Amino acid sequence: MLQDILHKVNTRVKKYKKIKAGHYLSPCRRIEKVAPLEDRYCAMTFDDGPCAMPHKGNNNFGDKELTLVLMDILNKYDAKGTFNHIGTTQYNYPDDKPAKNTKTWINNIHDHYPFFKYDEFGGIINQSWITQRLINSGHEIANHGGQHIIFGKVNLISNKRAYLGTLKNVVQDLVFFHNMLYKDLGYSAKLSKPPHYIDKINNKNTSYDAYNVMGYNYLAESYDGGGWKSSCGDYTKDVEDMVNPLVKALKDNPNALNGQIISQKDGYNMNRQSPIADALEPQLKALKENGYKVITVSELIKLSPFEDLSYKDSGFKEARALINAGYICAYPNNTFQGERYVTFGEMITMACPRDIYLSITPIKLRRKDIEYKYDDVVKIKLNNNLESHKYAYNVKYALNMGYIEMDYLNKTKLDALASYQEAKDFIRAIKVDNEYTLSDALETINQCEDSRVNIDRTSMAVAIKRALL
Repeated sequence: MLQDILHKVNTRVKKYKKIKAGHYLSPCRRIEKVAPLEDRYCAMTFDDGPCAMPHKGNNNFGDKELTLVLMDILNKYDAKGTFNHIGTTQYNYPDDKPAKNTKTWINNIHDHYPFFKYDEFGGIINQSWITQRLINSGHEIANHGGQHIIFGKVNLISNKRAYLGTLKNVVQDLVFFHNMLYKDLGYSAKLSKPPHYIDKINNKNTSYDAYNVMGYNYLAESYDGGGWKSSCGDYTKDVEDMVNPLVKALKDNPNALNGQIISQKDGYNMNRQSPIADALEPQLKALKENGYKVITVSELIKLSPFEDLSYKDSGFKEARALINAGYICAYPNNTFQGERYVTFGEMITMACPRDIYLSITPIKLRRKDIEYKYDDVVKIKLNNNLESHKYAYNVKYALNMGYIEMDYLNKTKLDALASYQEAKDFIRAIKVDNEYTLSDALETINQCEDSRVNIDRTSMAVAIKRALL
């Protein structure tokens, strides 16, 4: 079917981009899975809610709102979900009523949730009480867009599609949702997923640029729960097609979903049915029988932040402590790459708080729930053509803190490998008064002196953690 083909194409494009995204450290990481933990954990995300319409399927849940049906099933299994909520689609008119049996996300100008002309039954503007119930039950809310409008134009989907088109418009849409959620419910989102996974905004910007200035991580997934697809014509088989692959994966390898993020639908599929409500319980039952704990995405990445660095690896605790404290030590594809030699720019960046990127945001496009502490820092002027470098703001922070001197910095220097002596000088410059001595902080770097001239990222992370935390 067309939507399956387009979904597979988009997934392959994402994988290709992910491989290329491991060159510069980033405040925003694309979270689709993490390194498996000693115990079995996974996360579930639910897109496009809240939905106040009732379930349409086999089981009888009465008139209960679909999102609350899902919440009750999760609570029954002591599972916590991450719900990708929208603001509203009620402003997404004028738009043509979709023809019968067409895919509205392809043929319409806009999306409409739960469906066309029933927008008042979805989104937090009209259904914030449902979102509040989820928060009260310990579930997580993520930002799926103020109006669920795609970020940039994609001809493969439709030339008719409305899109935001500029970084300013995208941030404005995200801030609209974020500030409304905070004002009405006192809750701050930490994660965001682009509508329909469209990353490109324009020729210069992507979703990563928007999420950097929002202070978000990019919410993705590694396992498709399938509840969004069109029906095959047999509802019972639709549900089985959601449950059986998961059961088989666990039967073949009980550890198959450890550290994985399973995507689900919080709403109707393209036939205005909700197989998720019938499939969720058998899915959760299978996970529980195999020893899994289903937790929120934010809880998952707090336990295991990276894809390629596990609890078994050297430096894991130190790197985890650094990133959980808000420092930048992962690549956009959420890898750590501990054996890789650290560049001078990376060394600076690993000691830089990601919050500095918030201050890039214009005053009128700012979140209402945080303090913008680095406005003066981002205004620092750099010479030697450094302003265009990926690490320009990290350099400004390091200069402001007195960690480095400007005299010999240039774009080439930032991309060159940091020497043993440069690493030692940097640790001495950033060392704060904490439980570690300077000798403790320098220990892993000193161990590199005899074996090599350069420093691997694991050794650097251990040293910076002991210097700063």
